[in-house]
Amino acid sequence: FTDDFWYGYNNPLVIINACVVFLLFLKIQIESRTVNYVAISAFAVYLLTDHNILTRPYIVKITNVINDFFLNNVWYDLSVWIMCCVIIFAFCICFDALLRILMKHFALLIRKVVSHVIHMLNQK
Repeated sequence: FTDDFWYGYNNPLVIINACVVFLLFLKIQIESRTVNYVAISAFAVYLLTDHNILTRPYIVKITNVINDFFLNNVWYDLSVWIMCCVIIFAFCICFDALLRILMKHFALLIRKVVSHVIHMLNQK
């Protein structure tokens, strides 16, 4: 086996670990509306921030600003990175909420158009 096999996402231990964590969270019942809303939006946050074309230039810029401003102090770097992650997460959740609202109205519009077209076809 090569090193890519043991350190990649197709490693059997990683797959077993992912299944165990999934099964643990499958049994949890959370009644908090806030936690459930953030959990629903977490997938959208992942999709928005995972693409290298979108994130790589910003990560490089943030890293350069942090290194220049804080002179490589680990605690300041860590606190700024955490703050940036929280801001990005909050922005993505707001973006996801906006998309949900737009998609709900778009779906209503499509339903009205389809029902109107069906009504017109039935009249003929």
